[in-house]
Amino acid sequence: MRTSLTDEQVADLQLSGARAELLEDIMATPETDHLGARRARSALRSRVVRATAAASLVAAAVGGALVISHDPAPVPAPSAGPIAAPPTAAPEFTTVGQLVDTAAGRSRSVDPTDAPYWKIASRETCQEGSKPPCTTTLWSGIDRPGVTKHSGEEAWAICPATVAVNGVSLPWSQVNDRRWTAKDVASMVADGGSDKPGRASSDYYVFKNTTELLLMSPASRTIRRQLWDGIKHLPNVTLDGRKKDALGRTGWRLTYREDVEGPYGQGAVSQSVLVDTATGALLERTFRAADEDPYTSTILSAGPADRAPRADGPAEGCL
Repeated sequence: MRTSLTDEQVADLQLSGARAELLEDIMATPETDHLGARRARSALRSRVVRATAAASLVAAAVGGALVISHDPAPVPAPSAGPIAAPPTAAPEFTTVGQLVDTAAGRSRSVDPTDAPYWKIASRETCQEGSKPPCTTTLWSGIDRPGVTKHSGEEAWAICPATVAVNGVSLPWSQVNDRRWTAKDVASMVADGGSDKPGRASSDYYVFKNTTELLLMSPASRTIRRQLWDGIKHLPNVTLDGRKKDALGRTGWRLTYREDVEGPYGQGAVSQSVLVDTATGALLERTFRAADEDPYTSTILSAGPADRAPRADGPAEGCL
């Protein structure tokens, strides 16, 4: 039974509402050496472009607490038919933890390794001399060689998709079939590089590797939840609010930032991801180094695929 609200009750709801308002690829690592020198920054940009164009493609992720509207909903007149429910307010987040927890909870529940390929299509920042649109499509082989194709180029074969767990390289079909501890999952995204002047910290690469698996791999829902949980424990990660990607889709941005000191001075580096609050998927990833233009990869589609195009030659260097 519904009753009308008095003016005083409406005022109380408005006051309550006012009180309630309250972020390179699998094959290469983006270097951040010599950020102060122009030639070093250009080399960095070239490496990032080559790396991300070959494998920087995305999947999607988020969710959170509800915003209370300032305007009370009108009380409908009595009706013989059913009363439609008011629209649900968009999620709001105030902490990295809130966003990460919701993204983990909304990760896909299907096993993406049911299909022989994990297909990701993306649009990237064009290399110098390239004509837009610059797109890359990757058919990552679950237990077989995969294929990658850049716009305007022939398709070429790549090695089967694997992930290193405690130093042992395993195909995703085996990885998704097993249960892993938080320590095991941390080993999947650990920084394998060495410290040297001008190189970003290990935490920078842990964030990069974690978001890369979330973006590009056919990881199971359980592993995705563990990957998201690891982000909560990283320093230098901030919540940058609701943003739009290059396609106009709305999500929430998570960014990792730090200052790197090298032989030529100090420079800021950052990487950010845009998370879809409705699906728990990553929509876009952006890298920035010193005063260079950002490099962005926007995900067009991601998911299981039954087939891949014929490649121009076999994959080389596979173990």
